[in-house]
Amino acid sequence: MQKVNPNEEKEKGILMYATTLDDYYNQERGWYKFWSKEPQNAIKLKTWNPGSQSFVDGLRCGCWGGDAYYAFYIFQYSLGYDYPYAFVKVEPETGELDIVKNFEQGDDFYDNWHSYTLYCMTYNPVKDEVYALGQTTKENQAQVSTLYKIDRATGTPTKLHDFDFISFAMSVDMEGTLWVQNSIYEGESNVGAKLIAYDTDNFDVKKEVKLSYNGSSFVTAYYGTMSFDYTTGDLYWIALRADDNK
Repeated sequence: MQKVNPNEEKEKGILMYATTLDDYYNQERGWYKFWSKEPQNAIKLKTWNPGSQSFVDGLRCGCWGGDAYYAFYIFQYSLGYDYPYAFVKVEPETGELDIVKNFEQGDDFYDNWHSYTLYCMTYNPVKDEVYALGQTTKENQAQVSTLYKIDRATGTPTKLHDFDFISFAMSVDMEGTLWVQNSIYEGESNVGAKLIAYDTDNFDVKKEVKLSYNGSSFVTAYYGTMSFDYTTGDLYWIALRADDNK
């Protein structure tokens, strides 16, 4: 991991790493780093599949897992459905991948890939556990978000909890509380967003916080990524606004 100059951090913010789902310039998914106060100056460290001119394969979601950065390498079958190739470790400064587990026939994650569709990961520092959020279709065809615990040795997901809504992002704070984003509806209209804090032992709701942007309700569209800075307690969220898709 790169050592950060304290003066540079004060001026530019927090050094962050991220993967892209779609590169605006050439459609090749890749691994980037950027400072939180200068996201427009992101530096591309690695292209996942050079020369493919395709954004259908690459990292889908990941998080720091206590000892390394873990992620799922996937093939995007269609919008909202991701076929998992492998569970990997990522070297943040280079984007180099260390394959923990290649998924193959006989693995439930391989055979029933459409039942998981993972899109967000987070680390619980209190329990030393890695979680992933996925979209599940219930028997009545209703779609909800499901929380899984991920085995860091195999990438195997174990179901922990079904929410009764679709969340676009989540993160666990330094006290072990799970914060999950949820949309606010009036009738069938999405009019805002909120954060719901859950106890990870029983998934009882601890509190809810309504989100706003420049004093107005914040309406989200599609999945983002959310992460706590454990040194300050600040929550960072790369989200897509519904009003202008930015």
